[in-house]
Amino acid sequence: MNEFEIILNGGYKGCCNIFPASQLRMFLKDWYSPKDKVTITIIDIERDYWESDELADYAFHKIGNECFPLVYLNNSLIAVSQFPDKSDLDEWLIKSPVINKESILLSGKNNEK
Repeated sequence: MNEFEIILNGGYKGCCNIFPASQLRMFLKDWYSPKDKVTITIIDIERDYWESDELADYAFHKIGNECFPLVYLNNSLIAVSQFPDKSDLDEWLIKSPVINKESILLSGKNNEK
């Protein structure tokens, strides 16, 4: 079983709207069937309990709220500042990306543009 966790802080902020976690759960609920053995959990830290880890703390310290959404695959942080689409998730299931402090800093610089 593979589990994705998408961590938000006050919903997902798009260019023109803020999408609450409840609405995103509805959008994503049919992306995988039970036979795929993939679950997607969306957590909004404004409403739900979530325990941070060292890399997430580092991302928040370095780039602030711009680090959200955080994406985890099987309890490992794999993306910051990016809400994935289905093709991202499918690709990450095949080859899980590696994230480290340097890639977090690069992500923050890309968001400044």
